[in-house]
Parts: sequence; structure tokens; C-alpha cells
Amino acid sequence: MEDFYPSDRDILVKTSLRWLDAKRKDDACEGLWRIHEGLYDLSDFVDRHPGGKDWIRLTRGTDITEAFETMHALGVPDKILDKYYVKQAKYKRNYRFTFEKSGFYAVLKERVGEILRKT
Repeated sequence: MEDFYPSDRDILVKTSLRWLDAKRKDDACEGLWRIHEGLYDLSDFVDRHPGGKDWIRLTRGTDITEAFETMHALGVPDKILDKYYVKQAKYKRNYRFTFEKSGFYAVLKERVGEILRKT
């Protein structure tokens, strides 16, 4: 991965909204939501999202892969996500985290999921 230096990193006054604006520039998601290598249009899902609509609205135009993976520990059915798929992203992700199927996070998530499903 090339060295990546986030936009607005050196600005003294930082707010969550300024951070999101800079993230939009860096993530190059074309006004859509990015999950892994796909771009999704979640506009029609915003009001139905079980976790609330504010976060979805605020993150439009950004890469939400990490949040998506960590907040959906038991998974999201592919048929739900597939409904909102638009296209593949043009650029590689700017983040070092990976979610390979045999990687640490995926294995941990599966093991925790098995325990949570039993309770």
C-alpha cells in the first residue's frame, strides 16, 4: 500500500463533520457508500436501517467497510446488500485493514458469531 496522508490532517480545528468531508475527498466514492470493493446506493434504505438513519446519511460518499464489518457481527444477508449494489469502485481502498476470508478478523467474527447465535 502506498503512503496515504489524509486530507485536512494538518488543519488545527477538527470537527466530526470536517473529518467526514475530508474522508469524502479521500475515499472517492462518487457520492455512494463503499463496502469493500463495491459502491452501493443506500438512499432508499436510509429510513429502514435498523441502526437508525443519521449515521447512514452522514457517511454518504465514504468508505464504510470497517463500520459495516464491525457493526454487523452476525452478517447481513447478501440479498439485502445486493439490492443496493451499483458498481465496482474505481480505486483501491485507502485503508490498511483487510477482511480476507481466512484473515484474522473474518475468523474472529465467525467464531464470535457462533457463540452469539447460541445465546
